[in-house]
Amino acid sequence: MVKLFDQTFIESYCNDYFDEFISNSTMFLKNKNSEYQRLLDKKHKILKKCPNLEEILDNGTRIALSKYEAKYIREYELVMIDLTIMEEKEMFLRGMREAYYLFKKMNLIK
Repeated sequence: MVKLFDQTFIESYCNDYFDEFISNSTMFLKNKNSEYQRLLDKKHKILKKCPNLEEILDNGTRIALSKYEAKYIREYELVMIDLTIMEEKEMFLRGMREAYYLFKKMNLIK
């Protein structure tokens, strides 16, 4: 007997490969979406200008930021929000595609 969820997101990814599914979504955006690439570049430029900010974010180190670095905190935050929204939209669309194939396999749609 063939399991209903064979070759779908539920079977393939929820068990062992969910992180890979997310990684594939972000790699798709990095490779195919110019707006996403632009935001990533902006993020990296901010961190390059503000190494202390990067140290705080990456390692949780307690470092005083200069006024110059402090003004980039909000800009960095806005870039990260935009990146997250784009990633969430891509994952939602991929999930909808998987649902379509699952519903088709269940004969709920033709």
